[in-house]
Amino acid sequence: YWASSLRCLPTTLLPYCGVSAKDTGYGCNGETAYLAGLNNKERKVKGMTRETINAKNAPAAVGPYVHAVKAGDFVFTSGQLGLDPVTGALPEGVTAQAEQAIKNIAEVLKEAGLTLADVVKTTVFLADINDFAAINEVYSKFFTGEAPARSCVQAAALPKGGLFEIEVVAVCR
Repeated sequence: YWASSLRCLPTTLLPYCGVSAKDTGYGCNGETAYLAGLNNKERKVKGMTRETINAKNAPAAVGPYVHAVKAGDFVFTSGQLGLDPVTGALPEGVTAQAEQAIKNIAEVLKEAGLTLADVVKTTVFLADINDFAAINEVYSKFFTGEAPARSCVQAAALPKGGLFEIEVVAVCR
């Protein structure tokens, strides 16, 4: 929800944004607060600023979405494939795609004034879960020291026939 439109917010994140579900004024189903009307590049909602981020040095989005959304002290990225930012081509093999995808995420974070060290959560999507060990080697080269929390799942298919995709949540320091 966050990466595409920021129209609904898990209520567990509301305290971090300085609002409660009853204060949103946009409705809440008990688990999700619906924040209607957030279409501007930057907008304040009960003390929370929302800003869209599009990185100059990352591949163009392959759909109707932005590279990332900064909401309060959090940056939520859209998924990044291992696309070459200049040619738009996918390199051969899952390790090469993983390396390029993480470099693309780093460029998105850089546009927001952050680095991979600011990442607190990643979600990795694999075309084949049997590539888990191979991508762990690549992943560990980029996320050193205190690693972020991570989920890794196999997807039935990834855009453009990709083998690896990653999205992250980072905290502004």
